[in-house]
Amino acid sequence: MASFKKRTVFASLALVAGLTLTGCSGAGTSPADTVSEAEIGTELTADNFVTRISAAQLRAGSAHLETKIEGQGSAITASADMEFSESAKDLRMHMIMDMPVDEKTSTKAELKLIKGKVYMSLGELTSNKWVEVSEDQSGVLNIDDLTAQTDPAAQFAAFETALQSLTKSGGEEEIDGVKTTEYTLALDPEKLLTSTGQIEALGPEELLALGKSVEYKLFVGPDDLPRRIVMDLGTGVSTLDYSKWGEDTDIKAPNRGDITKM
Repeated sequence: MASFKKRTVFASLALVAGLTLTGCSGAGTSPADTVSEAEIGTELTADNFVTRISAAQLRAGSAHLETKIEGQGSAITASADMEFSESAKDLRMHMIMDMPVDEKTSTKAELKLIKGKVYMSLGELTSNKWVEVSEDQSGVLNIDDLTAQTDPAAQFAAFETALQSLTKSGGEEEIDGVKTTEYTLALDPEKLLTSTGQIEALGPEELLALGKSVEYKLFVGPDDLPRRIVMDLGTGVSTLDYSKWGEDTDIKAPNRGDITKM
């Protein structure tokens, strides 16, 4: 049976991959400026899929994410609303997650990323208040790691580095009313985890158990927007569903009276 730590790291792999395919552009030329109208909806390749998907998300501006990670009789669920921007400092995200505490129990966690500021609520553990996480509270939440997962300037470079192959897998599936094309991506898990700091949580045996490659199924619509990512975790399956592209969101910082210090 896989250890709790290993399952948690696999969950991190799933969420990192999902967030890696969402966000904003890095410094320099915007992806939206490098993708022509004629390219949109054509077959993706290992050389252009990051730019194409990034450009599509910038055009949409926002999305909703639903995640379910199932395995060995338990499940981790998360949902998030996200707003994308050319600048990482303008990225907004509100995520609600059932966060594992140990092998048998979990707790609800909420996290908001608002223009570079991070707020976290753990229900009774934070007195039903929001905590603004500062740079020196890395024991609670490593802001550098979170930035690596949400700042596409770092994300996309890491994702491209971890990519081993991308192939069109065949079949078309309708998801949320949209006909999609399925692609198979092979990623180097060690490189992906290293980019987010998760690699430090693993010992040599656990790192070896991850294997040399992790396979993702990516379902993309005719507008180049991702609609679903499926990952075989070995101990279960992770599914990330994207919807509500371009719809209005209401992602705001907590009210001042709801923020406390730790």
